[in-house]
Amino acid sequence: MALEHEGNARAYRLYVPESYDHSAGTPLVFNFHGTGGQPESMIALSGMNDAADERGILVAYPAGLPANGLPVFDAGLR
Repeated sequence: MALEHEGNARAYRLYVPESYDHSAGTPLVFNFHGTGGQPESMIALSGMNDAADERGILVAYPAGLPANGLPVFDAGLR
């Protein structure tokens, strides 16, 4: 999935547990990878999908933008 922010396409993965009820308010947690990481690595390393299943929350895994050849979040490198 992606959305546009300040002229940049911002990719992200979104985990939605099977118990999700679109008619109910549901917390959304953002899980950011470190410099050089990817959303997929955070999915594998963090265990947040299991936590989402247990707690009934949504988890977004945004992808950083490239700076000096590595994906980062606004860490002053861009």
